[in-house]
Amino acid sequence: MNKIIAIALVVFAVVSCTGRNSKLDEALREAKSNRSELLKVLEHYKNDSLKLKAAIFLIENMPGYTAYHYKYIDSIQALKKDWIKNGFVKAGDIKKMEQEWLKPDIRKDIEYITADFLISNIDDAFQAWHERPWGKHIPFDVFCEYILPYKAKYEPLEQWRKAYKQRYSFLLDSIYTGTDVIEATKTICEYLKKEDFHHTHIFNTTSAGPGFALNYRIGKCMDELELTMYVMRALGIPVNIDYYPFSPESLNNHAWCVVRDTTNENASFYFTENIPIRGYRGGEFRKMCKIYRQTYAQQLNGLRQKDVSDEYFKDTLTMYVSHNKKTNSLYLGVFNRDKFCPIAKSTVNGNNVSFGHVEANCIYIILSKEGKELIPFTDPFIFDGKQLNYFPTNNIKKEPNNIKIYRKFPFFAWNKDRMYRIINSKFEGSNTIDFKHSQILYHICDTPKVCFNKFSLPNKQKFRYIRYKVRENAFLELAELHFYQDNKEMKPANIVACEPYYANDDEFKLENCFDYDPLTYFLSKKEGQELIFDFGSEIVINRILCIPRNDDNFIRPGDIYELFYWGEDKKWSSLGKQKARAPYLQFSNIPQNTLLFLHDETRGKEEEVFFLQNGEQVFVNSLPIN
Repeated sequence: MNKIIAIALVVFAVVSCTGRNSKLDEALREAKSNRSELLKVLEHYKNDSLKLKAAIFLIENMPGYTAYHYKYIDSIQALKKDWIKNGFVKAGDIKKMEQEWLKPDIRKDIEYITADFLISNIDDAFQAWHERPWGKHIPFDVFCEYILPYKAKYEPLEQWRKAYKQRYSFLLDSIYTGTDVIEATKTICEYLKKEDFHHTHIFNTTSAGPGFALNYRIGKCMDELELTMYVMRALGIPVNIDYYPFSPESLNNHAWCVVRDTTNENASFYFTENIPIRGYRGGEFRKMCKIYRQTYAQQLNGLRQKDVSDEYFKDTLTMYVSHNKKTNSLYLGVFNRDKFCPIAKSTVNGNNVSFGHVEANCIYIILSKEGKELIPFTDPFIFDGKQLNYFPTNNIKKEPNNIKIYRKFPFFAWNKDRMYRIINSKFEGSNTIDFKHSQILYHICDTPKVCFNKFSLPNKQKFRYIRYKVRENAFLELAELHFYQDNKEMKPANIVACEPYYANDDEFKLENCFDYDPLTYFLSKKEGQELIFDFGSEIVINRILCIPRNDDNFIRPGDIYELFYWGEDKKWSSLGKQKARAPYLQFSNIPQNTLLFLHDETRGKEEEVFFLQNGEQVFVNSLPIN
């Protein structure tokens, strides 16, 4: 009884001094029967004011944190190990995992966490903070967010600090022994990159936990970032995660790590791609619009994030709102296909509404809240860093024109690299398999502008063998390859193929080139490879269909498309439907200076708004397509 009274007195003293009794009391109430474990932690640190503050910080903000426990976690992890070993897993195993194994038991941390667990985490975090030379430059509030947290997000509660420190402390004890936290982070990143990380999205689970991640490097991008945090925080390096919630270019989110420098600035990094550079913060090449930093503590807005766009972008977006249109609930939105995605809430100062720092040269729209729905408050606009250049919806006039549209989604750099691997490739004909006496049938000299490339051959000579050979510094990568005699497809009797990237993985098999699906593909293991097609007898080939690997967002012949513009009633209005007869669509009477959107009714999800500039299709931050 005396011990219970003592703990109660400690808690009373704490909440009296801090004035935060409501938040701590609420957390202790939410712990239910586990309250006694949290009280033990507070009692344990009653004579250490700083560690007591750290314990209160963790407990106060613990409500809302959960851990995902999978009943069949051993089976899931066995599949991950197979993927690391073989580069693939069987389709049947993936289906079983998705249908039977991915049903987690969700447990609230505050109801399960033990005093021993929390005390060990706090003690290890403080030791890591104080034993490194840069620790004296890390203030307590930064320590609480960048080193102290006992977990990343949804992973099970596991003691991880000692194991990670034991594995990696040699990097700072003997490899790099200096005082520069950026150089220390670089050293660790370079070592982690050598250990490698296997990126895959087929395991749609939350983190399997720090124990598994220590030995098996596999998962989504966030799994890599969480691994990075375990390593860095165990070694006393202050690291957090920055992210953008939605990109109108990728229709997705993305995240990366930041290390807190002794200059009180953050440097971004992602160990499989780039190491930190002092003073540099950069997410990626896609449009990011707004950037937030993950926080352990719940913020005033109820979220566990803070807006750090000012660390990445130099321009601020503020607009004047007249009294008769004034509202306290305005949101900055971007287009998610034909819908909106709010990415920031405004702050209001008189008639000035601000969204803080934002990325320039993006298409935005201001939204207002009406009930539970967000509706357009303004016309869409491009913010150039100074002005809001609107796509007006009043007095829209359709002008006589004839516009060709080639894509429904931006043409990103990595897709260009894949497509451009066919440049300088050659098709050759021969009547002997050694090709000692051969004739060039077609030389792909030009950059492909569409994915469906039809090559007409001025050839009347008969050949038994046709060879497709790529240039010496390119991988052989094709989605489709078909040969025709006039309108009749001629199928080879045999193919002499080069080695695929992974021999046992269906993703890279040669059969993908003949399945009439532009999203499946063949990829060679080495550069400068060739394929030899044996037709069994001498025949005439006068047409070739060649589709390089691509994202299938070009216009696909046979698909039905509908073009929309953002109209007077602040919604998408149709400009008509077309069934594609060629690898482009042709429209006339399209309104100028309006926002456009192309929807493929037949297939696909990747679609993005665009506009016309000098009669050509333009996606933001993309070159005109033609």
